[in-house]
Amino acid sequence: MTLGLRESRTRERRQRRSRLIKWLFLLACLTAGGIALYQSGATLAQIQIRQLQEETSTLSNAVAEAEERNRTLMTSAEQAKLEAQEWQRRYERDVPQGPTQQLYSLVTQQLAAGVAVDRLAFLINAAGTGQSCDNAPTTKRFLVKTAIAGGDIDYAVSTVTFADNAITVFGEGEPAVNAANQPEAWFDPAKPLTVQFSRLGGKTAKATAKLPLHHSVVLGEHEYRFTVTNGNSRGFVNVTADRCTFP
Repeated sequence: MTLGLRESRTRERRQRRSRLIKWLFLLACLTAGGIALYQSGATLAQIQIRQLQEETSTLSNAVAEAEERNRTLMTSAEQAKLEAQEWQRRYERDVPQGPTQQLYSLVTQQLAAGVAVDRLAFLINAAGTGQSCDNAPTTKRFLVKTAIAGGDIDYAVSTVTFADNAITVFGEGEPAVNAANQPEAWFDPAKPLTVQFSRLGGKTAKATAKLPLHHSVVLGEHEYRFTVTNGNSRGFVNVTADRCTFP
């Protein structure tokens, strides 16, 4: 009886030790697994932190480059603005405006027509000297030729003369159109008119402008100043001339 009880207790102690060892082993496995998971997580976290740091560094560099480009563009834009303002000042200073532009255009036209530079210089200088005019203007009229009515107009009607027939004046314009947009035989006074001033001997000067048109012709010691305006009769223009001393 006593022997069986002793063996039973011994067996129970062995079973308890066995269970304890199993629990200790399981606890050790769990602890080791936890440590491994912790280390793995820590390693992964460090990798992610490094990646985030690299991305942050990349973004910071990109932002710095964008800011530098922006500063460069702003500097370029400001420089371009200053250059544009400088060119505007030069344009306003160097390019003729108003009456000066009109005079420049006339000089350019005369040079293109073959007038000598010294001749133009002489005339411009002569303009500053005092001139006396007859102050007795003479007005005549002529019928303006057009592409529709040109050859059919009589010469005596389409020309006028001044300075004892030494200067002949005639002109051509664009035909007017009616309500049906069809051309008429007479010229359109609202459009530019080309007037020719032919001096005795064949030398002719041409002026093109909207009415009123102004032009001067030098003949000998006199300058004839002409003004062409729209006439009272359809298709006609009036030519008024005054004689002045030259230069």
